[in-house]
Amino acid sequence: MKKQTRLGEACCCALEERFEVIHVLGSGSQGRASGSLQTCIRHEIDMMRAVQGSENVLPLHSCFDNSDGFAHLITQFCSEGSLLDIVLRNIHSQGQAKGGKAATAKPLLPEPDTAAVVASVANALVVYHSHGLVHRDVKLENVFVHDKVIASDTARTCSSKRRNGPLVNSSKKKLLHKEDIFLADFGVADLLAPQEPVLKGHAGTPMYMAPEVLQGRPYDHHADIWSLGVLMHLLLTGLPLPAHGKPHPLVQDYGAWDLLLGMLSCNPADRLTAEQVLSHGWIATWVSSL
Repeated sequence: MKKQTRLGEACCCALEERFEVIHVLGSGSQGRASGSLQTCIRHEIDMMRAVQGSENVLPLHSCFDNSDGFAHLITQFCSEGSLLDIVLRNIHSQGQAKGGKAATAKPLLPEPDTAAVVASVANALVVYHSHGLVHRDVKLENVFVHDKVIASDTARTCSSKRRNGPLVNSSKKKLLHKEDIFLADFGVADLLAPQEPVLKGHAGTPMYMAPEVLQGRPYDHHADIWSLGVLMHLLLTGLPLPAHGKPHPLVQDYGAWDLLLGMLSCNPADRLTAEQVLSHGWIATWVSSL
């Protein structure tokens, strides 16, 4: 693990001196994402530094202490955007939104792609959990995909076209690759204290929250596994997890069903660990290299 440094030691010059802010990519409750910056707080910097250099964790390239009083993080640019961006583009290209009619529930990603996503996020969570960190906000919006070929094509376009978002060659049906999928942390992750290895209070996104978090009970890294299960269920079915917590019958593959049951146990102690998710047979079926 790299030695952690204070913010002032790494932030040695103004943002504008080294980067041009092209456009705002999006915003959330914890900050704003721009084409070349992410504004957030010192706590997030410490959390991100702890897991840097690990596969499937969004790379942090640099940080800056700007005159506006904020810390600016320079992270990997992911050409495909978040999983939510990809899902919405897929829905649009398939014509599901035409006519204002409700679309029939169907998978948001092909099964091999879903397996690659689950393996990538689980791999990142192994690193988080080994450092005593709980991510607390695993969801579509916080998983990013970078396609090196598309990124190269995008870099050669003019900035006016770039403002409209990543350019995607929809004629090419390419599977997601595990090494191109990254879990991002936008300020919600927290550290388990050795003397009391549990967290308290609501954090994250309600649809993905584990029962113990929603109920206001103490929780730990097992809450991340529940969130990953909800994400996997959503990608496989196009539906949120039913209130009873059991997978929807649309999940017909036995291996996928078994993995979901292992992640979605209401008892945190009975849930799989991130390492066990990685070694599950359903993951091995689709992901050749973990």
